[in-house]
Amino acid sequence: MNAYPENGVFLLTDIEGSTRMWEEAPGEMKTALLRHDEILRQCIDEEQGHLLRAMGDAFFASFATVGAAVRTALNAQLRLSQEQWPEAVPIRVRMALYMATGKVQYAEENSLLNRAAALLAAAWGGQILVQGEMQGVIRQTLPAEAFLKEMGMHRLRDLSAPMQVLQMCHPALQANFPPLRSLDSSELPNNLPCQLTSFIGRTGDIEQIRQMLGKTRLLTLTGVGGCGKTRLALQSASAQSGNFPQGIWLVSLAPLSSGDMAVRELANTLQIRETFDCPLLQAVAQYLQGRQVLLILDNCEHIVKECAKIAETLLQRCASLKIMATSREPLNIQGEAVWRVQPLSIPPQEDICSMQSILQHESVMLFTERARHARADVHFSQADMPLLKSICRRLDGLPLALELAAARMRSLTLPELNKRLEDRFRILTGGSRHALQQHQTLRALIDWSYNLLSQQEQELLRALSVFNGSWGVQAAQHICFDGALEEWETEELITSLIDRSLIQQENNRYVLLETIRQYASEKLQPPEATHLQDRHAEYFYEFVMQIAAELKGNGVQQALMRCSQEYDNIRAALKYGISRPELYTATLLMSASLWSYWHMQGRMEEGLEYLKTILKAASAEGEETNASEKLELAQAKAYNSAGILAQICFKYAESVQYQEKSLALCRKHNSAAGIASSLSNLGVVAMYQQDLAHARTLFEEALQLYRSMGLQSGMLSAQINLCLVLRQMGDTEEALRTGEDVLQQLNATEYMAHRNALLNNLGNLTYSMADLVKARAYYTEALEIRRSIGDRWGVASTTSNLALLALFEGSNADAAELAQKALEEMREFGDKRGEGVCLETIGLVFLREGDLAKASELIGSSLQIYLEIDDKSLRIISTEYHAELAMAKNLPVEAAQLLGAAAQMRKDYDMPGDSIEQSERNKLEQLLQQTLPAEQRRSAWQQGAELNSDQLMKLLVQLEKA
Repeated sequence: MNAYPENGVFLLTDIEGSTRMWEEAPGEMKTALLRHDEILRQCIDEEQGHLLRAMGDAFFASFATVGAAVRTALNAQLRLSQEQWPEAVPIRVRMALYMATGKVQYAEENSLLNRAAALLAAAWGGQILVQGEMQGVIRQTLPAEAFLKEMGMHRLRDLSAPMQVLQMCHPALQANFPPLRSLDSSELPNNLPCQLTSFIGRTGDIEQIRQMLGKTRLLTLTGVGGCGKTRLALQSASAQSGNFPQGIWLVSLAPLSSGDMAVRELANTLQIRETFDCPLLQAVAQYLQGRQVLLILDNCEHIVKECAKIAETLLQRCASLKIMATSREPLNIQGEAVWRVQPLSIPPQEDICSMQSILQHESVMLFTERARHARADVHFSQADMPLLKSICRRLDGLPLALELAAARMRSLTLPELNKRLEDRFRILTGGSRHALQQHQTLRALIDWSYNLLSQQEQELLRALSVFNGSWGVQAAQHICFDGALEEWETEELITSLIDRSLIQQENNRYVLLETIRQYASEKLQPPEATHLQDRHAEYFYEFVMQIAAELKGNGVQQALMRCSQEYDNIRAALKYGISRPELYTATLLMSASLWSYWHMQGRMEEGLEYLKTILKAASAEGEETNASEKLELAQAKAYNSAGILAQICFKYAESVQYQEKSLALCRKHNSAAGIASSLSNLGVVAMYQQDLAHARTLFEEALQLYRSMGLQSGMLSAQINLCLVLRQMGDTEEALRTGEDVLQQLNATEYMAHRNALLNNLGNLTYSMADLVKARAYYTEALEIRRSIGDRWGVASTTSNLALLALFEGSNADAAELAQKALEEMREFGDKRGEGVCLETIGLVFLREGDLAKASELIGSSLQIYLEIDDKSLRIISTEYHAELAMAKNLPVEAAQLLGAAAQMRKDYDMPGDSIEQSERNKLEQLLQQTLPAEQRRSAWQQGAELNSDQLMKLLVQLEKA
């Protein structure tokens, strides 16, 4: 990227003490920061620098030459020092200059920023520090009076090797500062270890920890094993080294087995000797009294009670002492603050996998950097992004798992690693020999946590592995304990596992990291696993049956939300039910009841696949065992739902096949409601295939059956369908009367799904009658309802309709914007018909604004879709729009031919068209009358009417290319 010049120089700056100034004087700080930003931007621009990032009060810029970077830093410090800053906010900026070697790729930006930040962290406000490696080249470019001052070798936080540091000086700037804030400073004693790898991400965590440590004396970092608690604690501590003049001391407790050993380790760290007349903990307390010290008690979980006692004793006796602990559960003593360390950020499932979007996530940054450490020739390209996303998601963003996986890049390719992570506990071995034993493999790490649990906690963790995604406490109580425990008892056990960082809480729901879930699942023995999975399937069968009823009423919004919350569990229950013949009936009913959810969420293909799979399994089972009436009626419902989804997906032959199977089973068992439903759904397919008379007969037969049973929901559905077919048959007045009558009935009912569909249909009807005011009112109300209940497909459909309305009104910009929004959703849902309509609408906008090339492309693409799904009505309309395109291209003969072809198709299919379509045709015919002589016009019209399908397609393609 041109932002990173080869062998370029980088300047990083920030304001010393900015957080404190924001807290104490936010008004003055806001004004001062604006002036600070103005000065820095001016100085960077004057030297043609490139501002890479501006994060709060921090700037990160690159320069093509060392001289440009040096002049920018000096000029900025001089101007900043000459400003009259308010007394409450004395702005002092620290700066660091760092030079890259070779060409910096985008993926390396964060690593480069980390190294520059380590140098900056050692500086004081008003100071400019320079990487020692720049010494030779920088002396040749120093401005007059400027000079370099040797600062020696320093071990900077988060760098694996000491760095030679220089200070750039100028007579007009302060020259003398306190010792650098490095880990080697004699004035900042510590035993923090030298890190061999860089620290990635968690900038917000470090700032939050800094603020919390300023308000509490005991801060415990908790989190699941391998989430990076120790590394975050060390990084946060090193960032605050200047706040603890008597030292920061790390006490590693993982290898120890008792509280006595912990006290001895603490005393050894502080170099305190045991004497016969003074208990060792008391001696430690005496030593720490009056000293400003930060103790890091690392890995407390296996001796948590003893650590709590040590911390409580020392904090009570040592007023200046602060303690930062790391543990998989809190110490639970008075005054403790807890910071839960989350895994590193991972790319979301729906991420588009662009290189820039994937590489910004912390887990990906960590994996790519550690992979380059494992093998220097590793490089990542755009083609690798889906695999990087998959790997980081599989490993839940756990730093330890990511590092273990990256180490395998020594011998595996990225695709091989991703595939082998299916058995993550087998492949993720081979950690550092110097790491704690429990950190050398992923399994050992989780074993360490699991073995610290009580028997009941272990049982619960194993049982919770049957859940997929998140879950609620009631589901856990029912499934994991067969209802044997009270709800509060289940909550207590869950809270215990939360405290041990094995469960994460998300609002009022809970989730296991996938890594923990797989580990716990492996611990289940077959009888226990079968029992739990049976109860899981039973629980979510009952849940779906309840939700299915709610999806038809006014509670649809809440029902959709609840169903989406549990959808991962519903999927798991369906997959399990398909594998168990004794659960076939329940699984058939469960999948059949989900069709409206799948439709509203745009998951039609997924739902159809589930239905096909269970129907195939149940049919085979029924043939072998002479299926019961109960199973066959469940099959009938599933065939009915499969038919509905197939019809929505424009698989009309498949839809008819399913509905006829449903109808036959319902007739066999005298299920009047099932017969009526199948008849009505067969009518919908007939209507879309332009067999309108047959469709009307089927709807009327279904309506009569529903009336005989007194099923109001069915009667309303049949009447809505009649409204649609009457419109298609050209009887728009009768269709409108029927629709408005049904709407009045719906106003007195709770059938929200029916009202939702009818409003959109009435919008289509009044639009086709050119009553645009009424159409917009119906569409707007339908859109509000669909948005409120979370009906994503419905929102996209109505948005597409509003786009057409705007187009007819002449609001081209609005039409294009609305159609583009709907197009994105339609493509996500796989709704080919909706995609075609949106493409056509956008194409018409280009056509009417004179961009004929783009119009040809989009209108042609929409026609291809109509041919693919065999939608006759849309093919006719597309042919007429091609005629408009021909007129715009000054091809009136071809336009007349296309209008003649469309007119003949309307006659053949008995589709006269509506007012809007007639209005558009009239405009074209008037243009033709003004352009072609009558005889030539009639001849071309007749030629078009006589074209067969292949000839018509050839003409359409030629026109698109003209």
